Amino acid sequence: MLLPWEIKCNITRAPARSILIACVSALMVCGMALYLRNIQVTEEALDNLARQMPVTVRVTNRDGYLHEGLRIQARDVDHLLESGVRDPVYTATEFTAEPVGSIYGTNTLDSLDGSDFTFMDGWDESFPMSGKPVIALRDDIAGKNGWKLGDKFRLEFSVPDVDAGAVMKVGGYSVTLIATYPGERDTVRAVMSADWLRNVAGLSLPDNMFRYSSFSAVIEEPRELNEYKAALERMGFHERSAVADPGIEGDAVSMDDERYIRTSGELRESLELYLMFLAPFFGLVTSIMAMVTFLSLRSCRRQIAITSSLGRPKFLNAAAHFCSTVLVQFTGCLLAMLILSLVLDLPPWQAGLVIGAFSICAAGGTALALLFLFRFDTLTLLTKEE
Repeated sequence: MLLPWEIKCNITRAPARSILIACVSALMVCGMALYLRNIQVTEEALDNLARQMPVTVRVTNRDGYLHEGLRIQARDVDHLLESGVRDPVYTATEFTAEPVGSIYGTNTLDSLDGSDFTFMDGWDESFPMSGKPVIALRDDIAGKNGWKLGDKFRLEFSVPDVDAGAVMKVGGYSVTLIATYPGERDTVRAVMSADWLRNVAGLSLPDNMFRYSSFSAVIEEPRELNEYKAALERMGFHERSAVADPGIEGDAVSMDDERYIRTSGELRESLELYLMFLAPFFGLVTSIMAMVTFLSLRSCRRQIAITSSLGRPKFLNAAAHFCSTVLVQFTGCLLAMLILSLVLDLPPWQAGLVIGAFSICAAGGTALALLFLFRFDTLTLLTKEE
């Protein structure tokens, strides 16, 4: 029971010393909290940058001039969809259907200019993602054929065989009219699900006949942009080249990543700098706590020498001072964290991280200070004149 009483006496015997240690501890905790907070804020800024400044990957022809009206292999689109992208927009515009005419296949109406669609009950703007045999027609096309919302009718689909210079019949399929929209002669005549068109083509056409005409998507993890570019190269995509034979094959990609790279580069440099000096900063905190503990307990060496001369092991003497000092430091830490949690709105996990990091640094610094403090000869210290 002697040790708890000693700890209490060490704290209350010199209140000024205890307050000094608590204040220094609180100051160190504030510094650590702000340092770790800066790291967190920088990491959050990098994560948010992907949403605030999205990087779009777009399929183009070889010289990068065309990004619509292309011939993109279906397997290439599959690879892109599996490569870590979100919000994909792709179209397939080679299909024609009699008596409607050209078909605009897509997976989202975002690829159009926001035409004013009128939907039948149960359908909305998401119908291109349904993969079902439904169609949206321009008003004049529907009126010319006497079709109204909810009607089912048969269309004869076909696609061009570019290599043979002919037209390949896909077959006749029944579709349902679920939307109409106004438009002029030069606007899209009919809109269908690109996924459904691909499924139909897979049933009727030879392998690799189906082609997409455009593709774009937002990269999910732009922080790994270099790895993503390397993956695109492995997929067989080329970099744009102004001197390349243009053509209409969609086998190249473009990215609007210059602004993101510039901004993220600055944030990455800041984050790397913070992380580089994290260990030295913790070492500095440990050294400051060791110095403060050594200077504040230096006046106790004669008292320690007296108890040691009475036969008490130095280890127990050191344990009493270690526990009392760490307790005062921890009290200052908790007071500082209480204030910082209110001012900085620190989440509990971050507050716990700061407390844990400071406790390790403070305990290490205190142990180091006591190691130097107890390196004395008891008899020499007792006989030394003040």
